[in-house]
Amino acid sequence: MIGNKARMNKTKRNISLLSLAVIIGAAYLLWHGQNGQHPEEQALEQSTESTSESLVGTEAELIAEFEEAEQDPLEPPFAQQQTQPLGEVETRSIRKRLNEQEPLPHDVPLDRFKASLWAEIQKNPPDIPDRGDPDVDAELAYQTYLFYGNCSIAPRTASNLDYRLKQITSRSDGRDERYLERMERAAEQAFSFYELCLAIPPDVDARLEAVNWMGEAVRLGHEIAEVQYYEKAMGFLLRRDRWQNSPPIAMMYSGLIQEFKSTARFALSRALEKGHPEAYLAMSQAHIDGVIFQIDPVLAMAYVRVAELESMENRSIDARIARQKDRVSEQLSPDQLAEADELANRLRLGESV
Repeated sequence: MIGNKARMNKTKRNISLLSLAVIIGAAYLLWHGQNGQHPEEQALEQSTESTSESLVGTEAELIAEFEEAEQDPLEPPFAQQQTQPLGEVETRSIRKRLNEQEPLPHDVPLDRFKASLWAEIQKNPPDIPDRGDPDVDAELAYQTYLFYGNCSIAPRTASNLDYRLKQITSRSDGRDERYLERMERAAEQAFSFYELCLAIPPDVDARLEAVNWMGEAVRLGHEIAEVQYYEKAMGFLLRRDRWQNSPPIAMMYSGLIQEFKSTARFALSRALEKGHPEAYLAMSQAHIDGVIFQIDPVLAMAYVRVAELESMENRSIDARIARQKDRVSEQLSPDQLAEADELANRLRLGESV
């Protein structure tokens, strides 16, 4: 069994050159091999699996609109079920806790709270603040991240919108009434997003702004940003622009990867202090990816076991936990699985591993 000191050194070790290559290599693969295509056609070819976890707010239905419609012509855009927002009372309670820097209850499903915030933003878009403005608090920083994040995949020019509407209506021939109604809703939502995102100047890269504002929310102590920064920011780093034919921002901006690594490690350390089960799940993934920590499947299994134990009152992430356990367990022997269980117990007691 690996000793405490050795495992501590592993968890604190800085990212290696190989891990840097993981990010750059992934960005390179997403970007190259697309010559000769219209950028709007390219936007329909990237797989859902690699990006659906990187977006915010209504990520499942947005991905369905821009990508899955071409992959599955039998289903119209926005066919996937939307994340159900929390009620107004629950949303106010969570916002109050966040404003008072109180830890969230473990039974709060983070994506449902985000869906509530996004619904509010759509009804009453915030004035976009300047980063560094002393009046910006954690909640405003997080709302600004949501705004830029969802706008990063929306049509933001008249030509983009025209292309998207033509794409939707091109499938209308021979469809039944139910299908046509869903296509109409998809067209309405595309136009709604276009109008909403006009507030962002066309030369602004919304992906970069989303990463920067989520980092700002982390620095200001927003708990959901702390829990989800690693997963979501990584997605923005690797995703190419769906409309402007520009590469992933990991390939475009010097120093962005180092800033991401530093912020991600800080965010996860803060999130673990507050003990939300989704923080343990994120930590598990980080120890499988090998980007901000060394790859360590035993520790990854220990963290996902803690997530499982801490999520007894939050059934909304059961499926994610089960998938993570299956992925990690394939890499471990019975002895290593037993070691992971022992480490999980120590983690729950707040011991160093």
